Amino acid sequence: MIEKYFPFTDFKPYSRGKQLDPDTTPPLDQADITSIGLQIVGGVYSPVKQHGTSSLEIDSISAIKCD
Repeated sequence: MIEKYFPFTDFKPYSRGKQLDPDTTPPLDQADITSIGLQIVGGVYSPVKQHGTSSLEIDSISAIKCD
């Protein structure tokens, strides 16, 4: 099993597949996160399209507090 950690500071604001301007978007309120979404590069809005079948297997996703 491979474990990956992604700090919230690395996340960028997106809406409907398009990146928002971080200078005009309110900061992420970590206390108000109710859901997450995953998007694979090469989606509908990307100039790079993926062809053929693919899969992504995720055993679990957890949020942890790191100081």
